[in-house]
Amino acid sequence: MPQAALLTSAPARRSAIIAAEQVLAALARHYRVTPADVTAHYKGKRISAIRQVGMYVSVALGNSLPATGKAFHRHHTTVLHAVRTVKRNQRLLGEAGLVMGRMGAGP
Repeated sequence: MPQAALLTSAPARRSAIIAAEQVLAALARHYRVTPADVTAHYKGKRISAIRQVGMYVSVALGNSLPATGKAFHRHHTTVLHAVRTVKRNQRLLGEAGLVMGRMGAGP
């Protein structure tokens, strides 16, 4: 029985990573940057804000903190910080809504 549980949960984790990667692609199109820019170690305040918006959107779409962190090359606690930051910042929250709208997954 435990093996059956592992087999059924693995595709769910894989699809979450794919969804987070779709968020990366949508961010890149919306902000006219590359996905590599968004996942880079550090690219300045502008890219950091874009990254935070992307992590917020990924979690809002139902991806776990660890799956989102893996897609963005960050630790899950960094994702949690990004989600909290975007929730507190009206401008970033608006940007997240725009990105979600472009993905067809409006708020």
